[in-house]
Amino acid sequence: TGCTKRVPIVSDASSNRDGSAPTNANADGKTMISAHVFVPRYTPGQTFPVVLHSHGWGGSKLTAITQVAPGSKDMFRINGELTSSLVNDGYIVVSFSQRGWGTSEGEIAVMSPERETQDAKAVISWIAAEGKAGRLPVQFDDSAQTDPRIGSIGVSYGGAFQFL
Repeated sequence: TGCTKRVPIVSDASSNRDGSAPTNANADGKTMISAHVFVPRYTPGQTFPVVLHSHGWGGSKLTAITQVAPGSKDMFRINGELTSSLVNDGYIVVSFSQRGWGTSEGEIAVMSPERETQDAKAVISWIAAEGKAGRLPVQFDDSAQTDPRIGSIGVSYGGAFQFL
């Protein structure tokens, strides 16, 4: 079924919109972004492209892969079904909760390049670092292992960071 794990990822983006003392963040002002990682079964040396997933407004990251009945119209279940299909088809899926949602720290900041975009970049940097260190079987587009092969999916609010 592949391996899953919950990971905290540190974003250097300010916790608050006005840059004041941190609210719902670490004392140093860094924001912890919570993610779950779903990895297909693999053999040593095998690598996979990554799909970055985020949730719609009011939701949080996927914490498990579930199969649903064909034809289901529930968006969250469709995301779960899609994620299951992606993992089964050979993609690593990293599902993260946007700042202020689920167990991620920080204040919600709708479509904020200074915060939400930086948070997504922190998740991508974490993926690259884990892949380069050999802790995650990430496929790279360069020999220096700085450019992970990555795509992203999200519904509604979870798709907004992709435009930024």
